[in-house]
Amino acid sequence: MNKFIKTIVVYVMLTLLSMLALDGLYTFVYSNSVARNKVQYAMNASPKHYDAIILGSSRAENHLIPEMFHKSGLNVYNFGMSGGSLCEDSLLLKLFFEKGNTTDKIILQVDLQFLSEASAEGIQAEFLPYLATNKTIYHHYQDKIENEFGLAYFPFYRYCKLDSKIGLRELVITLMKKKAKFYKTNGFVPLDGTLNTNLRQDLPKVMASKNKYYDEIVAISKINKVQLIPFIAPFCKYANNRDFFSKLNHRIPELHDYSNFIKEDSLFATCGHLNKKGAAVFTRMIVEQLFGINNMEK
Repeated sequence: MNKFIKTIVVYVMLTLLSMLALDGLYTFVYSNSVARNKVQYAMNASPKHYDAIILGSSRAENHLIPEMFHKSGLNVYNFGMSGGSLCEDSLLLKLFFEKGNTTDKIILQVDLQFLSEASAEGIQAEFLPYLATNKTIYHHYQDKIENEFGLAYFPFYRYCKLDSKIGLRELVITLMKKKAKFYKTNGFVPLDGTLNTNLRQDLPKVMASKNKYYDEIVAISKINKVQLIPFIAPFCKYANNRDFFSKLNHRIPELHDYSNFIKEDSLFATCGHLNKKGAAVFTRMIVEQLFGINNMEK
């Protein structure tokens, strides 16, 4: 019986040691890569000064082209993330400054995300390799993650639970140094195709009274003496309930409303997303309007 108990104890100890070793390995790999997602880039890249950074959902990621800013002498990075929320925008901004980066402007796409204070689970997973080592991430998600303490401090638990996002496959790809699509385009992800005009998009009829993460972003900008430029990205002319924009503008008086800026169907991939040509037109306008540069190539 004693031999059996000793065997069980040995197996348990070996299992725990293996989990500790794997947890350390995964965390080390993710903490030393900048190529796979924008959270890694924000956490692990060397600190820089930017003329502007771009935050938002896919309606920022697919719409603003940093290379066009660069041609005008501006250092800009697009931190927009598909499926993103203001919750993750706020956290990314906290980490951006915590890591020693600086910027003159924050260009924040904010429209549909204003309605929700929920976390974007897919993007949340990309922050979790740092959950045990970064207090900012841990505190930010205290009311968002079930069993956060266990995810942070029980060895290898978060990598097992979120295997599809930060598990073995992603680890191997990271070790192979396989770069994500955005890596060479400074965060911009282009869309192809043109709008199917038979498809309509219904904008929300309701409007939130406030969003605490938008308020956090405003406060972070003020603390760091950075100009915050919130904007509504273009929608196609077939979007319904367009009074949504005026309602949002009432909540955010400083909002730049570009919802009607692009009218040509050929410049949209979907009703809420520009294609690559549309992104170029939109970026040119942003560079000219926000930075006063009017000599960009057509």
